Amino acid sequence: MTDNEVDSNESDEKLLDRIENSIKITDWENSEQWKLLDSACKRLAKKAENDLKNVPADNMLRIVELQQIAKLYGDVIGNLIRHLKDDGQIAFEEAKDRGIIQRRVAGTTR
Repeated sequence: MTDNEVDSNESDEKLLDRIENSIKITDWENSEQWKLLDSACKRLAKKAENDLKNVPADNMLRIVELQQIAKLYGDVIGNLIRHLKDDGQIAFEEAKDRGIIQRRVAGTTR
């Protein structure tokens, strides 16, 4: 099973938790805290890219370190958010297929 597949044995509550987490991530993505974190990560990535220009070609360890820092901080937060949103959408579709959404809208649990 891949990360984005739904475990058919997953409980309804866990499925609904995944949907709720996706909603929270969307709210957080629009917050001031997100903007500050995103900005800080991008500054770290840019610094690593700039530092990379000054590393001697024979210092492979430092080159690899800086490349990894730039890659990690360049868009790791954005990728994480996209993954969590996608996971929430997959969970929503599964909840719909199981009738969980319809029962919640109707106000029943079974």
